[in-house]
Amino acid sequence: SSEDSELFEVDDMTTVEELHDQIKLFKMEGYAEYYFKGRKKRGIIFKKKVQLTELLTHTTIPLKTSLLNLPSEELQTKAVECFEKILTFMGDSESTSEQTGNISIAREIVSIGINTGELRDEIYSQIVKQTRNNPS
Repeated sequence: SSEDSELFEVDDMTTVEELHDQIKLFKMEGYAEYYFKGRKKRGIIFKKKVQLTELLTHTTIPLKTSLLNLPSEELQTKAVECFEKILTFMGDSESTSEQTGNISIAREIVSIGINTGELRDEIYSQIVKQTRNNPS
């Protein structure tokens, strides 16, 4: 988008600090800080904000919504379903349907990304999340 291209403009007047901020966006933490949804976790009385490191760290708990801001409820639902496939592929969840091989699950995940372009960044983010600090 034009907003994204403005983030990465560099000219003779760009300061070192501005350049550092732009480079930071290419690291997963910077990407997540900029593009991930704001997250709230229910507490006993108040909601509290979920830390970015928690969003970027392996979990065995299925997502309740997408990591990224997606334009429709349908895409958010597909994103959650895709994360469940990633959990199954990585051995963090049992498949609720008949046991399929990892190759079949991987093909399903790739197929979702090929056929639904709006989910490609979401799938990538989910895979990064599941491989970061993974105990296995």
